[in-house]
Amino acid sequence: MLNILINAYAVSPTWGSEPGVGWNWIINIAKSCNVFVITEAEWKEDILKAVERLPQKENIHFYFNPVPQEVRNMCWNQGDWRFYNHYRRWQQKALIIAKEIITQNHIDVIHQLNMIGFREPGYLWQIKDIPFVWGPIGNMAPIPISYLNGSPLKDKLKISVKNIISYYQARTGRVKKAIRRADKLITVLESSADIIQRSHNV
Repeated sequence: MLNILINAYAVSPTWGSEPGVGWNWIINIAKSCNVFVITEAEWKEDILKAVERLPQKENIHFYFNPVPQEVRNMCWNQGDWRFYNHYRRWQQKALIIAKEIITQNHIDVIHQLNMIGFREPGYLWQIKDIPFVWGPIGNMAPIPISYLNGSPLKDKLKISVKNIISYYQARTGRVKKAIRRADKLITVLESSADIIQRSHNV
């Protein structure tokens, strides 16, 4: 049985969207693999209760990396860009936890699971000599300005600036390094796969 180290900030058995995606990937991988999961602790109690009811519970091992409630509030407020600084620090701590797990367990695959936004690939790709999977990766494609016909100029400028930032973020820095390091990439949309193939030749 393969041992899979999964990094997933958002995991919940009682929510949909990002936390639900995290939960469902984990419990389905655990049907045939042993999983070691690093996650935030907002739903720790729900997770531990739900795992006990699963037939594959012996294959699931959670490591909780909590953040303060104020950081969780920033995460829920999706327009709050301050969250990214805290999220980056969370990912740095996740790398430390991952290395500790690896010293105690043989790991066959590392999986950077969520959050699915492409801007923050975490740091587990820095671990060498273990196959690395990243995904699902969220949409990298620009938002067509034509979608904003009739909207205020301020909104059009905001989206234009965001498109420019996204263009460079998808092609440089840690995103580029994580993409080049990955053995497998999983994208949510075909347009993101096209951007990765054109921009990084992978």
